[in-house]
Amino acid sequence: GVEVDRHTITPSDRRKRATQAVTFENLEPHGVYSVSITTVGTVNGVAITSTATTVSFQTYACETSDLVAEGVTVGIQGSTVAPADHYQPDTNVIFVLTCQNGEILDEKDTVTDEYTESISTTATCTATGWSAHIPCITKPGKSTSSLSGGAIAGIVIAGILALILLIILLLCCCGCIRRSGGATENGTSKNYSPRDNEIAADGGEAWRNPYYTDARDISEKKKESKNSSTPPPST
Repeated sequence: GVEVDRHTITPSDRRKRATQAVTFENLEPHGVYSVSITTVGTVNGVAITSTATTVSFQTYACETSDLVAEGVTVGIQGSTVAPADHYQPDTNVIFVLTCQNGEILDEKDTVTDEYTESISTTATCTATGWSAHIPCITKPGKSTSSLSGGAIAGIVIAGILALILLIILLLCCCGCIRRSGGATENGTSKNYSPRDNEIAADGGEAWRNPYYTDARDISEKKKESKNSSTPPPST
């Protein structure tokens, strides 16, 4: 294989056995790596190298650096140990992802349609990578002009009722105008018109209303009838 990293450990105290952690760099996901460990010492001025001990391990697609790049802090549920990259798939290990810099989860309440403002979610490592998890977003500012769906529906209904009421009022006004300005007697309009002056000059009301009888005409007709019915004096 190709060597990707090398570390040399120098014991701080030969009289005591001490454990030292080593971090390997430049590892790729979905890869198989081998660690070869040898011990070098000097005995009576002669350098002696022990037989190499080899340990193999596999990396997976779960890199905590990918989660950190999303702006979250990564931890393991029930543990204070920071998780390492290329974590082995294990659904029993739950990772806690916490939003940073005042961000919240992109999660809304199904009833109120408002953000829950939660800042923590969980994820697990699978064979194909991190499981689906809720991303973090910048907390949106609350708009004072925003209206809920119920408020908008109420405004629409009120507008429709107001329009219907306006139409009814207009119809009532039209009916009143027609009754007050268009009343007739025997089908003849009583409204004034310039023709009324001609009517007065040509014989008054009798011209406009053929059923009209002037009291003066009746008196004259009675006189004429009386005169015509009186026999002439005999000679």
